[in-house]
Amino acid sequence: AERIAAIFGSMAATVRSMRPAPDIIVGPVGVAHPDHRDVGDAYLRLVWTLDPAPQCWVYEDLPGRVLEPEETVAALHRWGERGPGQGALTWLEAGVPHTPWPNAGPKQRAIGCYRSQAWALDPVWHPTLCPERLWQVMG
Repeated sequence: AERIAAIFGSMAATVRSMRPAPDIIVGPVGVAHPDHRDVGDAYLRLVWTLDPAPQCWVYEDLPGRVLEPEETVAALHRWGERGPGQGALTWLEAGVPHTPWPNAGPKQRAIGCYRSQAWALDPVWHPTLCPERLWQVMG
């Protein structure tokens, strides 16, 4: 709880200090790894406490959403339960850039830049090359 509070505090201070104020913020749903879960929980808290709130989006963490789909579904449900109304997410399909599997070269090269994380992806690169999925948080 202390760690999530510290992450939240850092996120909130950063967003509130931005000039001009951001129109959009994007954060993870938070699955598959304790660090990702903590950041996702802190982002959830941030989204529901910003006033006025910018447009907020949440993305499904890769490779977690592919390797642990049940956890992703549970995390998405938390957003609906904790938001101002039930069903507080809308999937953004149109206009969201993604890399289809056969054309994954640029995304694969970008992932390769994260050398500290590459050990966790070898030999299961395929989940990271799936299309990105974003949800707009409706408040």
